[in-house]
Amino acid sequence: MSKRGLNIYHRKDGRYEGRYANGYRENGNVKYSSVYGKTYAEVKEKLLKIKAKIIIPETRCNLTVKELFENWLAAKQTRVKPSTYANYAFKVKKHLLPAFGSLKTDMLTPDKIFAFIHEKQEAGLSNKYISDLLIVLKNMIKYAQKIYHCANLISDVELPKTEKHDLNIYHKNEQNQLKSALLKNMDLTKLAILIALFTGVRIGELCGLKWSDIDFENRTLHIERSVQRIRNNSILRKT
Repeated sequence: MSKRGLNIYHRKDGRYEGRYANGYRENGNVKYSSVYGKTYAEVKEKLLKIKAKIIIPETRCNLTVKELFENWLAAKQTRVKPSTYANYAFKVKKHLLPAFGSLKTDMLTPDKIFAFIHEKQEAGLSNKYISDLLIVLKNMIKYAQKIYHCANLISDVELPKTEKHDLNIYHKNEQNQLKSALLKNMDLTKLAILIALFTGVRIGELCGLKWSDIDFENRTLHIERSVQRIRNNSILRKT
C-alpha cells in the first residue's frame, strides 16, 4: 500500500517500488518510471532525489540561505510575538546557518537535510527539537519559493519521528512530603512551588502573579498575565 505523499508500494517479491511522473506520452497521458529498493526509506530517498532534479529551474536562485534568513526574519518581525521572533532567530543562528548558511537556496536538497538530521541526532538533540528546526527551515524555503521564485526541493522531506515520553507525576505520598517540606520556614520561592503544586499554574503565569491577584475572601487566584524570558539574539545565552 502506498503512503500519503509518495507513490511507494511493497511488492510481492519483498522489494519496495516507487513511481514518479517522468514526462508525457504521445497520447498526452503521464509517463511513469520506477525505482526499487529493499526498504521503504531507501526508495523514499531515491524518489526525493529524483524529484529534486526534475524541478530544479533553468534560472538559478542566487539567494543564499543566510540572505534568505535575513529577509524572512525581517518579514516576520511585525507578524509574530517577540518571543517567537527570538526563538526563530536563535534556532537559525545556532543550528541552521552553520550547516547551510553559505549554500544557495535552491541547492538545499533532501540528501543534505538527511545528513543534517543524522548529524544532530548524533549530537544528542531530540527528534522533537530537530523537527522544530526543520519546520523553521521549511517555512523559510516556502517564503523563498513565493517571493523569489526559488525551487523548493525539500517540501516532501518528512520530519523525524518524535519520541513519546511518559509523564513522571508525583504520587500522593510524594506530594504530601513536598508540601511538608515547603511549609517549613516559608519564603517566596517555597510559596511559588506550593502554588504550582496545588494549581498547576505555568511558570510564566506564576512569575507574573501579584498579591492583588489573590482573593483571600473567596479563596480564588486570578491569572491576569504571564512573564516570558526572551533571548537577546545579539549575544548567545543572554536574555
